[in-house]
Amino acid sequence: MKGINFHCKINDTSMSFGSSKGIRQGDLLSPYLFIILEQLLTEMLKKAAKEKKIDCFTMGDIELSHTLYADDIVFFVKGNKKSCGNLMRLLNDYCYETGQKINLHKSKVGVFYPEKSKLKQSIWLSK
Repeated sequence: MKGINFHCKINDTSMSFGSSKGIRQGDLLSPYLFIILEQLLTEMLKKAAKEKKIDCFTMGDIELSHTLYADDIVFFVKGNKKSCGNLMRLLNDYCYETGQKINLHKSKVGVFYPEKSKLKQSIWLSK
């Protein structure tokens, strides 16, 4: 991020500061920006699930679309064309809007079948 002005409000006190050199990994502000952006991704996924654009993993009344841990994300969606296509569109939109990039060399796609008879057909794809 370069040439960005930040505005924040803490305890009814507003302040602004700019970024001329950019914010890089390891910068003190970096983890906070990352958390804010991950919240955006979470809201985008919730909206897509609510609008039935993606079919999330369900177990009883619990619906699980993703988990976050540090900078790793695991998505739980049904492997149908609609869900996978809409998830990819959502991720492309997210990357475009935030400037983040998906590292395809570190990404994996796992397909599993919860039924015991199909368990042996589970596969993992990676680059």
